[in-house]
Amino acid sequence: MGQQSSDAVKQLTEEEHASVVREENARLLEKLPALADKAKREEFNQKTFETAQKLGFTAEELNRTTDHRILVLGHYARLGLEAEQAKAKAALKAKKAPPVAPAAKRSKAVDGKVEAQKAAIKRLNKTGSMQDAMAIDFE
Repeated sequence: MGQQSSDAVKQLTEEEHASVVREENARLLEKLPALADKAKREEFNQKTFETAQKLGFTAEELNRTTDHRILVLGHYARLGLEAEQAKAKAALKAKKAPPVAPAAKRSKAVDGKVEAQKAAIKRLNKTGSMQDAMAIDFE
């Protein structure tokens, strides 16, 4: 009889554990709906576990984790680490890039011609004369 009661308690705790795992999985899917896809979930698990181990978690700790918040935290930690690596890579690439050439300055002749055209158009709008119309350079 003692063996049966301890088996019942053990079974109850396994059932409770399975229930907790299901609830936490549902919460994880609420936070990250893309994980409903089995392939994406496997990739998520692999990358999240690798990141967590890089940060000092043991495999045993990770396998015992049922809290979805820890998994979400590991996911975003991975994204942050990847962003830092990308930033460092971009900074290195920018350091190696040749300097940007300054923009070419516009010549005074072009500026003067543009201003003359604007003045001629303004004069035409004001007077409406054929002579002012002919003064405009349409090229």
